[in-house]
Amino acid sequence: MKARQSFLPSGRLVKHRLVSMERSEIGASEGLLSRRLELTTPTLRFLLQEEELSESVSRVARLEHPEVSLLNVILDAEQLRQAIELVEQHRRYREVISDWGFDKILPYGRGVSMLFSGPSGTGKTLLAQALASHVQVPLVSLSAADLPEKEGIDAAMSRFNAR
Repeated sequence: MKARQSFLPSGRLVKHRLVSMERSEIGASEGLLSRRLELTTPTLRFLLQEEELSESVSRVARLEHPEVSLLNVILDAEQLRQAIELVEQHRRYREVISDWGFDKILPYGRGVSMLFSGPSGTGKTLLAQALASHVQVPLVSLSAADLPEKEGIDAAMSRFNAR
């Protein structure tokens, strides 16, 4: 009986949108056993231990689990502090959005997107890896050079929002 609480609207699984509980048909009972359990794609991929990107996304991006220290980054102290604050506060932002119910209205924006620009060798990739490592999240990285020209950046980036 205690485990059933996980599937209530206030339960962690439903509240954090890892699963949804839908009626199996119109007029069906409100009981747990008569409901249809739907898993989100990220939840299903996690349960199946799939850590790879989808085939279409993997053509232009890489999924990494970097272990890079922020001590390796050479950047103005204030700029580095701001970048760290941005990624550290994102988790709290997602909690607030969920608590306020906006996650149902805004199904996108689940990750932090950053666009770094500059000449080759200036540390763009290193900074991204160090920030991801700092907050212990995977990093999806891509280079504008890897994007197919006929498709454009908008179409390629829309695949990331669908994840």
